[in-house]
Amino acid sequence: MILVKQLTKMNIKKILIINLGILLIISILIPVSAYSVADPSGPNNATSAGNERPFCERIGDFRSKVEERMSNQEKNITDKNSEISTKLQERWMEQDAKTSEKRLKWDENRKEHFVKLEEKAKNDAEKSALVVFQETVSTAVADRRAAINVAIVAFRQEVEKERGERRKAMEQVRITFKEDIIKAFESAETDCNAAVSPATVRQNLRSDIKDAKDKYQKSYRDIEKLEKTTDQFIATRKAAIEKAIKDFKAALEKAKADFKAATSKTE
Repeated sequence: MILVKQLTKMNIKKILIINLGILLIISILIPVSAYSVADPSGPNNATSAGNERPFCERIGDFRSKVEERMSNQEKNITDKNSEISTKLQERWMEQDAKTSEKRLKWDENRKEHFVKLEEKAKNDAEKSALVVFQETVSTAVADRRAAINVAIVAFRQEVEKERGERRKAMEQVRITFKEDIIKAFESAETDCNAAVSPATVRQNLRSDIKDAKDKYQKSYRDIEKLEKTTDQFIATRKAAIEKAIKDFKAALEKAKADFKAATSKTE
């Protein structure tokens, strides 16, 4: 079950890194024009000391690069979700195969044990007691397996449900983040067209981007808190399996005691 938590963390952190990577691009692009100085010819013609294009002319390029990166990363996020789902299903199939293999081996060992007991039976009374013992043990084994199967299925269903809710929450956070970044650039472009000072436009843009980043990181932390729910699923599954094993052991001990009492009367 550690894998479930690892994959969940991996998924959330992967998306966090992707979007923070976009912010890194923005932080690299925007400061380039931080060297811009006001040009007497007009507020929209501020140029850098290196004779670079004016900030307001370049803002369209900044936006295009960022939007292109965000679009490309949408596919990366989809691919990552699919990869995690595949790994989880493969792990569960592997666990099921191992469980089936172990159960078959236990069945064979139990049959061999029953055969040995049959060989030791001295009379009809002991043989009858052995039949009751075999039926009781077989029923206890079946009950234990059924209870464990129910616990496993319930756990996996809850995990899948929670993963779906996480994906939905992360998708909404990502959409909101993208919208906030686009709005920041749209606002900056509007200010440029309104002849607002390039220095002011740049500062406002950087401030809006910072707000988008802070909002995004807070939403990410809120989603991370859902990990406690996964811990609850694991605890519930563990408790159910432990109870199944405990009930089985109690039934087995009673079956042994009853068998011993029945066979002792025939001696």
